[in-house]
Amino acid sequence: MNVPDEIWIEILSYCDNSVERRLDGMNAQQLIELNKKIDLETNKKLMAIRNSVNINDIISIRHRNSDSGRDDIVGMVLTKAVSKTNPNSLKILMLQPISRNTPFGYYTFAIIGGYLLINLNRNDIKLIKKAEDTIHHNRTIAKALCVNDICEITPYLFTYISCPKCRHFALVVKKHTYANIEIQVIKIIHSAVLEHYDIVFEPPQKINTKLILKRINLQDNTDQDDNKINFLKGLIYDKVNHKNNLSKVLNQII
Repeated sequence: MNVPDEIWIEILSYCDNSVERRLDGMNAQQLIELNKKIDLETNKKLMAIRNSVNINDIISIRHRNSDSGRDDIVGMVLTKAVSKTNPNSLKILMLQPISRNTPFGYYTFAIIGGYLLINLNRNDIKLIKKAEDTIHHNRTIAKALCVNDICEITPYLFTYISCPKCRHFALVVKKHTYANIEIQVIKIIHSAVLEHYDIVFEPPQKINTKLILKRINLQDNTDQDDNKINFLKGLIYDKVNHKNNLSKVLNQII
C-alpha cells in the first residue's frame, strides 16, 4: 500500500530533531541555560586541546577561517595560558623547516624574535613533534659517536643564546652513560694579520647527550650543512691526530 505524500511529510515532521527546530521550541530562559552549557563544554574541549601539547613541542597552527590553500604556521610552544582573560591560549616561537639539526630539531627561526599568541578559540593546532622525541633523536646520535669523533653541539636545547648562525663543535673524549658524554669544545682562532686559522681544544667537560646535534664527517668537505666548518675539516683532522700521537708519547714516557 502506498502512503500519500502529505502523510509522509506529516510523519517525518514528528521525527525532525534538528538543532534549529529544537531551538525554536525553547523559551528565553532555556536558551540562556543552553548557552551556559555550550560555553562550559567549549572551554573543557579547548582546555583539553591546550593540555594535549607541552612546552617545547613543535605544532602547526591553522586559522579556522583561513584559505585551505595557505600553508600552516609552524611554531614551538613557549608558554600556556599567557593571560587570565584568555586562558585558552598558547605563545609560540615561529619556526620553519631546515635541512640540518638545530636546538629546535630540524627547524630554525621563521623570523628572528618572531613570537605569536595563538587563541585556541579561533585556531586549530596539530602536534608535529614532541620535545621528548627531539631529545631522544639527539641522544641516539650521541650513542653512535666514538672517541675522537667530532660532533656539533648546542649550549642549550630549544633556545638560541647567541646568533642562530653561531655553531659549536667538539671532540669526543670519553663516553660515560646514555645521558652523559665527555667532550672538548673546539675553539677556532683566526688571525686576520697572518690570514691563518688555528684549532684549540678546550679542557674536557661533561655534557648531556641531548645537546649533541650531529656527527661531523671530517672526510667530507662538501656537506652543505657543514658550510661553517668544511674548510677547516682537514686542519681539525690533523690536530686530532697530533693530539692523539702526543698523548701516546706522553703515556710512554710516564
